[in-house]
Amino acid sequence: MRIIRESLTAVAALLVLALIGLAVAPHFLDWNAHRDRLSAYLSAKTGQPVRLGGDIRLSLLPTPELDADAVTVGSETRSLVSIGRLTVSLSPLALARGVVQITSARADKVIVRAEIADLVERQKSEPPPRIGIDRLDLRGLSVLQAGTEKALVSGLDVVLEAPDLAGPFRFEVMDRAAGREVRGQVGKFEQGRARLRASLEDHRLAARSSL
Repeated sequence: MRIIRESLTAVAALLVLALIGLAVAPHFLDWNAHRDRLSAYLSAKTGQPVRLGGDIRLSLLPTPELDADAVTVGSETRSLVSIGRLTVSLSPLALARGVVQITSARADKVIVRAEIADLVERQKSEPPPRIGIDRLDLRGLSVLQAGTEKALVSGLDVVLEAPDLAGPFRFEVMDRAAGREVRGQVGKFEQGRARLRASLEDHRLAARSSL
């Protein structure tokens, strides 16, 4: 019995050391040296060119988390999306199945070009990538007019919950400067179409309307 007890204690100690190593080691690695490999992985999963232009920080425990600065999505000459700072936490169980399940994500200083709508229109007949989003927070979102640097809207805060990009999912859009908030749900996409239900609330006028 003593041998079994000591053996189990030794195994437990090794597991603890291994877990500590997984938690600590990423902080001592220069993940910027693996920028191209990480960019290629994200590009393959999203179906769009992804570039990590700033510092990269990665941790594995308690859940895999990527923290990156200056993230862009789209061609090098004209990005569709640019993000000042992006923090993404992933589900390790989903990754083991080859599925990207984002448990939480936050993007600050987000700029989206209106041309992204054309990309969505062209790809609506294609199956969406196997990505799920439990919660995504976009802070300081700006949308630029197609072909220009002029902002159609700016300073928006957006929350998206989409366990499956094929739908259904829920969203909230807050325009704090104007005191307006939009909340809605999008149903499951079928043949490129989905039902939309939303409500608009104007906090300054204390009024609400449904769409």
